[in-house]
Amino acid sequence: MLPQIKFFADKVLYIVTGKTMALLVDRIRRQTPIAGANMRLEETSNGLLLHANKESLVAPVNSITFDFQASLASTNSLAITAGRVIGTTYGAINQDDPAPTDWLSEQFTVAAGLFSVPSGSSVFLQITANETNLALTGALPLTDAVTRTILTGGGGGGGSGGGGGATGDQTYSTGGAAGVTGGNASGQVPGARSAYTGTGGTSSGEGTSGTPANGSNGGNGAAGGAGETKTFTNYDKLKMTWRRWQITGATLVVAADKPVSSATSFNVRIASQTAGIVTQYQAGSFHICLPTISYIVP
Repeated sequence: MLPQIKFFADKVLYIVTGKTMALLVDRIRRQTPIAGANMRLEETSNGLLLHANKESLVAPVNSITFDFQASLASTNSLAITAGRVIGTTYGAINQDDPAPTDWLSEQFTVAAGLFSVPSGSSVFLQITANETNLALTGALPLTDAVTRTILTGGGGGGGSGGGGGATGDQTYSTGGAAGVTGGNASGQVPGARSAYTGTGGTSSGEGTSGTPANGSNGGNGAAGGAGETKTFTNYDKLKMTWRRWQITGATLVVAADKPVSSATSFNVRIASQTAGIVTQYQAGSFHICLPTISYIVP
């Protein structure tokens, strides 16, 4: 805080003590800029000029490197710095809540290495993973559910008996007997019997004298069979498989062409060299979240 100075009016004579003079000097000293780091003062007839000098740059003792950074060590030789592979990890899976235990876990650190890389070849980061299949079984939802009632049919009615036939000196027979009631079908109401009773016809060789006799009644029709039992299969659960992958290893390999990938192995080009010219394709740690697949099991 600057010292407070007493107010002096114009054209007024004041007697100034040593204390007041010291206060004025202190105030002037405190308000005068001073030179410092990268700041230079220049005194002129119009006052002080302030000059800001450019800050000098100091080279770091150690150069900054990135994960998997490549450099030409010698002819047909590449030096690759250490790098990390970061991915998703899973613990014991609860089928009702199959969540990962860690989305980004530093799973593997690949050590730095010096690789013999012929002109036109590349260094690849080869990552391996394992496949795990988890069976999931759960109840189907009741959304849009429809109830179906299945009933069995009753037994059919018995057929009508046929009329008795006339022979010799006989006339037509009387009507056949009515059919009997059909049998029950799985506790359902049986079919009604047939009430039709037809008569037999006369014989073409019937005599002209004597008293003709009637033919006998036809027999009863057989009872209808029981209705069939109907069954169906009802599904109230869904079975699925949840397939996931998790990283199990990472290493650097040299190849002229990209190695063939598989369901548990894939490759990323890090760097290549051709006639001493190094091309960096990837630098920095790898963050990998492998996919998961769910499918219905028949």
